[in-house]
Parts: sequence; C-alpha cells; structure tokens
Amino acid sequence: MLVYIASLPHSGSTLLSLLLAKHPRVLALGEVRLQIEKIRRDATIACEGICGCGERIRDCALWGRFIKERSSSARPTEDLRLVAGIVRELHGSDVVMVDASKTREPIEELSADRELPVRVIHLSRDYRSWIVSSADLRRRKGKQARPGWWLGFEFARRWVRENRKLERTISASGFPYMTIGYEELVLAAPEVWPELWLFLGLPDAGVPRDVVAARNHIFLGNRMRKDDSRRTVSYDGRWFTRSEWHACSVIFPRIGMQNRRWTYSRGLAGIGRQKELERLAASHGFEP
Repeated sequence: MLVYIASLPHSGSTLLSLLLAKHPRVLALGEVRLQIEKIRRDATIACEGICGCGERIRDCALWGRFIKERSSSARPTEDLRLVAGIVRELHGSDVVMVDASKTREPIEELSADRELPVRVIHLSRDYRSWIVSSADLRRRKGKQARPGWWLGFEFARRWVRENRKLERTISASGFPYMTIGYEELVLAAPEVWPELWLFLGLPDAGVPRDVVAARNHIFLGNRMRKDDSRRTVSYDGRWFTRSEWHACSVIFPRIGMQNRRWTYSRGLAGIGRQKELERLAASHGFEP
C-alpha cells in the first residue's frame, strides 16, 4: 500500500512521514516525484548523495537498483510502480510506503492508473503559523522585501487556494483519505495517532515522539532527516508573537472557518484560538 501525504510546502509532511516510519511495517520514501526528477536530470550527480538508509545512492538497495532498471521514457506512474516493486522485494509484500510528494498531480495520475492501493492524508498547518514560516523563508532567500501585512495577504490567499485544490483532487480521486491538522498531530498526539494507525490498517504502535531510527530512503528535502536537533517532535510557535497574519484575518474572516475545517476538524486542539494553543504548547514544554 502507498500512503500519499498531500499538503502545502512547510506543513510538516517530512515529520509525519518519518513518524509513520517508526512503525515496523512502514517505510518513508520522501518526496518520490522530486527524487526521481533529480535522478532523471543527472543520475551521475544524484548517485553521489547519501540516502536515508545510510548508503550512497548508487549503493542503495532501492535507488541504486532503480537507477539501473528504470527506462528513460518511463511515465511517472511507471517509475512509481518500479519503486514499489523493488520495495516489496526488499521489505515484503505487506510493507506500507509513504510518499510525501505533497502536490496534486501524483494523486491525479495514481487515480487514473489504479495499479497501486492508495490512501491519502491531507495535512494542513494553521494558516497563521504557515504565513509566518513562509514569510521568514521568503526573507531568508533575499527575495523582494514587502511589508509583513502584504506577505500575510499573499500567503493567506495561497493557503486557501492550494488547500482547496488539494481537497477537490483528493475527493475526486476516490481514494480513502483522512484530514489531519499539524497542530493536532503535535499538540494532541495521544488522541490522533490511534486514529492514524486505524485509518492505515496497521496495528497500534503507540505515539512516536521522535524520528530517530525511522526506516527511510530519503535523499532530498527537509534537513530534519540529517539534523539531530530537529529529530524530536516540537511545535513552531513563532506566530504567537508575530503580526503578519493579523490584517488578513480581519479582512478575510472566512479563513478562520477554513482553518477549523482543515486544521482543527477533530477539536482535539480546540478550534484554533491562540490562547488555547499557547497553553497547549506550554503544557508540552514547547516554547515560541
């Protein structure tokens, strides 16, 4: 079975995939589409990287063999079927693979292909936290500076637009799916994880608290996979003390309704009230 994580960038997809991979039957593959594209562009350079399994990519039991066996004219779904076939040979037919590619296109292709059993997790991060994270990333990259309120409007519109597109694509695919808020995943983990294991049809493996020793074949993406300081679950509360999201919240009050729908649908971390989230974060020892 393939578990596909659909989300906006910087919404916790890497964290979720690695936490899932703490289960003995789960293997995290990272952003499969991105990694295959890297191999397609230049397999020689890609081979020099290090896989999450600890081997150089050219020596990795999965990616090294994939590079040798893939056809240069293969379609994305054919590449994914090859990856799945190799994984099953290596880890058994009951292995659960996690693809954190995030975007809509692979869901549409998998829906048309129907060769793999798929379950989808729609992961949403609170729009206020996502706005602040996206604004800081924009500034770190040195792109055109704009006032914080401007960035707030820009990223708020993107948050609504892209989550809506993901929701429609997932619904149209016919695949079983589950909507999870990043805040609930982190701040209400004991309540969320039994639901997750049940949705995936896996024996309950408890609540993973870190990503140490998570089985994976990830060689691109979030630096969490290499940075020991990022390997424990934490909550990014920068938005508690920031203002980029204030103006858009007043002008577009409906965004709060969408936030409750996508991020706080279970009510396990409240309905998104800031003070309540601050108390929850503090109770877990997470500081802004």
